[in-house]
Amino acid sequence: MANLASSGRYVRCDIQLMTEQAAEIPKLELHSAPLRHAILMLIAGQDGKQLQSREGKERLRKEALQAMQTELEALTGSPIVNDLYFTAYYVK
Repeated sequence: MANLASSGRYVRCDIQLMTEQAAEIPKLELHSAPLRHAILMLIAGQDGKQLQSREGKERLRKEALQAMQTELEALTGSPIVNDLYFTAYYVK
């Protein structure tokens, strides 16, 4: 759950990551704190009304994937994650 840029709004989402490199999963677990931080910082700057639309959700998903890959590249030298999916998504 994260507060949004628009006053009084928040988003709750569950995220699943996809990787084709099963041997890299321990690195995802090791770096879970900075990965979560990157996602929270991304979400905190979003407008809640835009996130309610299908297009807004998809834009956030792509931005979150890019943020995740950038963070992993900095931490491990490899983006590791191939895709990111919202398995639950709620904006209030």
